[in-house]
Amino acid sequence: MTTNTPNLNLRTHQAVWFEIPASDLNRAVSLYEALLGIKLMQEQFGPVQMAIFP
Repeated sequence: MTTNTPNLNLRTHQAVWFEIPASDLNRAVSLYEALLGIKLMQEQFGPVQMAIFP
């Protein structure tokens, strides 16, 4: 049996920007840093405080 599944290249099918809303940014940053073992970069964009994945 053959399928018509496209050849997926992960380099061309990757998320490059997404937003995860949080009512408590510091708590969310702590959670994602602990879960993923990474350090998020916190930035201010106008009136909006964001944490960015490296």
